[in-house]
Amino acid sequence: MKYHFLLILFLALISCGGGGGGGGGSSSSSSSSSGSSSSWNSSLTTSQADVYRTTEYNNQDELETINAAKAYAALDLNGKTVAGDGVKIAFLDTGVQINHDEISANYTATGSYDYVNSDSDPSDDQGHGTMTASIAAGVKDGSGMHGVAYDATIVSIKVLNSSTPASGSYDDITSGINKAVSDGVKVINMSLGGSSSYSALRTALLSAKSSDILSVAATGNSSASQPLYPAYYAADSSLSGYVLAVASVGTSSSTTTISTFSNYCGDAANYCLAAPGYNIYDANYSSGGATNTYGNDSGTSMATPMVAGAAAVIRGAWPFLTAAQTANILLSSANRSFSGYSSTIHGRGILDLYAAVQAQGQNNFSYGTSVSSSSYDVRDSSLTSDPIFGDAFAINVAPQLAGAVFFDDYGRDYKAFMNEKISQRSNSNISSSINSLAFNNYRTQTIPMSFGNNFSSQLNFQVKSYSDKSAPNQFGLKYMLNDNSREDKAL
Repeated sequence: MKYHFLLILFLALISCGGGGGGGGGSSSSSSSSSGSSSSWNSSLTTSQADVYRTTEYNNQDELETINAAKAYAALDLNGKTVAGDGVKIAFLDTGVQINHDEISANYTATGSYDYVNSDSDPSDDQGHGTMTASIAAGVKDGSGMHGVAYDATIVSIKVLNSSTPASGSYDDITSGINKAVSDGVKVINMSLGGSSSYSALRTALLSAKSSDILSVAATGNSSASQPLYPAYYAADSSLSGYVLAVASVGTSSSTTTISTFSNYCGDAANYCLAAPGYNIYDANYSSGGATNTYGNDSGTSMATPMVAGAAAVIRGAWPFLTAAQTANILLSSANRSFSGYSSTIHGRGILDLYAAVQAQGQNNFSYGTSVSSSSYDVRDSSLTSDPIFGDAFAINVAPQLAGAVFFDDYGRDYKAFMNEKISQRSNSNISSSINSLAFNNYRTQTIPMSFGNNFSSQLNFQVKSYSDKSAPNQFGLKYMLNDNSREDKAL
């Protein structure tokens, strides 16, 4: 009987709209719903997200503004790396306070360097770099605050000096980018900017592109209509998708309002987005050596590491994604549904990490040998079984389908939660619109399936092979059952 159950399940799952297989039938009005929505992570609950709303998380309104807790919980539910583990972020800045509580556990000396003083000790002597590094990748340790990608690795490349405001040369910034390229980072954070282009800087960014690095840069704090460089290079067609410009918006009651100091996205609008950059709670450098100092700071310098951290979260969860794919995911998922949205101001919208970890495009359940093989969209798939089966589906089938996966347009894998899409009709009334499946007169077919580790890589199912003219029904079948799932036209 096992094969008959799988046949019915297979038909019910593929008879949804979007991915193929028809979908013209209707189910009986007596059917009960499983309660699942069309979202892949319909199982996500408020309590699961609340696990990540710790004291240090709640110290930072900006994390809730970008829906970070929900994103962490969704990734956890999907069995993914939650906060950038394995991803190196290079901070081209004033250095970092290496022994700060929010820095030390995530800092690596490998790849870190001081171009201002030409040595291997990139210690902060100004404070700006400690702030930006903590916002993107500050340590989650139960106190103070933590970064967006709190498990990412901090690579400190000192290119700005100790003046107020800090300054540096294009040559040092160029050297810093080339250093990051040679040391295998995945994201570069540049909370800095200048008013003019520089050919060597552009060449370095092209080198970062060739090494599949995403460079994230601040638009600037001069209330101008155009970004500063290197953020303006986001408008360069040769760097499309490999440089992101970041503007600043407020938090709390002004989460969608561009900060008064922020430069707009301007010509870089297609590869620009906004993020919280006002009154951001972050780690502060202490000249006296204290390791637990904090403050509230504002600027596009604060908004930029929010995006760099989000990029690290995405690349940590799906390491195969390219820099350009990561950028497109962040851009296409950004929030634009608010009054006052303007592409020249906000670019593609405001960073939304929870939306970024959602499956985008088709949600394909593949039954071939690769992501591009034949597949069906699973979002509206469901199965309603007849009471004749008792709890056979719930006991024998649903647990196996808990490991089924599907893929979005970027090839990102997601748990399908098909086990939650099985329900039982409340009575045995049969609709006039049905599919008829045989218990006998069948042949067995085998289809390769992508079910993950918890289920066989092949699915055996049965279809009728001939009809028995002596059978007492119009279908020519001696024995049959009536399945009330949607009409299937694929077989």
